[in-house]
Amino acid sequence: MKNYIITVLSLMFFQPILAQELTSNHSVKQVGETNEYTIKTTISGLEGVELGKIEYQIPDKHSYKPSPKNTYFSDRKNNLLKFYLMAIPSNGIVEIEFNIIVNEAGSVVFPVQFQYSKNDEKNKISLSSIAIDNSSSSGLVVNEQPSQTKEEEKPKEVVVKEKEPEVILEKKEEKKPEPIATSTPKETQRIESTTPSSTTTKYAVQLFALTEYSQAKVNAYCKKHNLKTSEITTEKGNGLVKVRYGKVNSAIEAQQLKETLISKGVTGVFVVKLP
Repeated sequence: MKNYIITVLSLMFFQPILAQELTSNHSVKQVGETNEYTIKTTISGLEGVELGKIEYQIPDKHSYKPSPKNTYFSDRKNNLLKFYLMAIPSNGIVEIEFNIIVNEAGSVVFPVQFQYSKNDEKNKISLSSIAIDNSSSSGLVVNEQPSQTKEEEKPKEVVVKEKEPEVILEKKEEKKPEPIATSTPKETQRIESTTPSSTTTKYAVQLFALTEYSQAKVNAYCKKHNLKTSEITTEKGNGLVKVRYGKVNSAIEAQQLKETLISKGVTGVFVVKLP
């Protein structure tokens, strides 16, 4: 028996300058007559959000099965299942999907929290909990509404004990227009002869940035997207470690490399000029 129950939760957050409205819902579907369930969470209203993290409080005794439809980096330990949203789509909608095998009879409840960063401010909110009736006499799947859905007016920065990646996407630098030459042909020729060759400029594709570099997480990212670790370079700046891929001689080649990465499922990347 397959059961579909969807609960929609609207959350309103008011900040001194900008009002952020988020909408979330969970879809829970039983896989056949087994104790395995497909869980899908949809969050909308994330326009302008730089990065996010969703945490499901699921005891380790319940088996986690990744879904091929999920594109976000996940971490499963200490009774928590976490998904890191390193790049938010421009439409402000994210979908997280996975499977859980419930190894316990009766009803179970999984609380869910969502943390996101916007305009250099961190916010952490509680989404609706996921409740599953896994009793042998019933295959009913339901979602439980939380009693508190509104965050405080002054959000406090969340302190995370374990080291986790925090990714901030950078804006591309706009090129300044070249000054118009007013010299004579002879002067122009002399100036051009002293200008360094453009081939000295190198380009790369920036994947993401970390607050603290972790080789293990970079290796896991490369393995997931079938990338060569030998093509990874890093640069420190503004309290971040910028992780980049490849090194080419022109912006056109860099754009082609970017398209190749996107075809491998890599999202949120952009071309940068190397120093």
